[in-house]
Amino acid sequence: MSRSAALIAAHRGGAREVAENSRAAFRHAIALGADQVEFDVHRTADGGLAVLHDATLERTTTGTGPVAALELDEIRRLRLRDRPEETAPTFEEVLDLLAPAAIGLRVEIKAGVEFRRYAGIETAVVAALRARGLLERSVITSFLLPILEAAAAAGAPRLLWLVAPIVQASLGSTARLTDLARAAGVGELGLHIDRLDAATVASVRAAGLEIGAWAAHEDAQIAKALELGLSVFTTDRPSAALAGRRARLAGARDAR
Repeated sequence: MSRSAALIAAHRGGAREVAENSRAAFRHAIALGADQVEFDVHRTADGGLAVLHDATLERTTTGTGPVAALELDEIRRLRLRDRPEETAPTFEEVLDLLAPAAIGLRVEIKAGVEFRRYAGIETAVVAALRARGLLERSVITSFLLPILEAAAAAGAPRLLWLVAPIVQASLGSTARLTDLARAAGVGELGLHIDRLDAATVASVRAAGLEIGAWAAHEDAQIAKALELGLSVFTTDRPSAALAGRRARLAGARDAR
């Protein structure tokens, strides 16, 4: 696919179209033909892996308190608030659902409450992906470079640093971002779509890294992500993003 046709990742399966991080959302992303599906992983009290966005349970499930306070079997009995017919999925369940589909995996390894890292989560995530033959089609992402460094040490071949706007602002230059990424063995940056422009894209690529965006949810943000020729972007509205890409490619063909 050309630079003008960025890969589209269904964020949490497409969080504005189907309940986030639900089995239904992942099936939705597959059915749409999204290039990648993005989802989040936390570690439970007994070392299990659960697919939930928040470090605490209240917003998205019928549970309360930190994910890390419950064992995996307790998590998997909780109902999703926006899709009560479903329970909270485990990482292994999501991998088994996605494995037969021709879709890339974008696995965000999360930190716990107060951004505390989960001991050994990176090794467990990489091992589960490897066991199912999914490691090569997966990108491990995180906002925390130490998590990515640990994932690299565990054998993850593709790493993407999600850069928070406050981190981007505090570092002050794209060169400092790319230097840190390369030092950590990271091959791709993901910046908030509102903090990206053509000069930043060119600067990141000149440093030998790929560049993508996160939070491209509104029509204008999706259009911007497509216009910038990014490698990939995540969106809560994969249906709109895929339609926008099709229209853009059709327009390019008609203009020849």
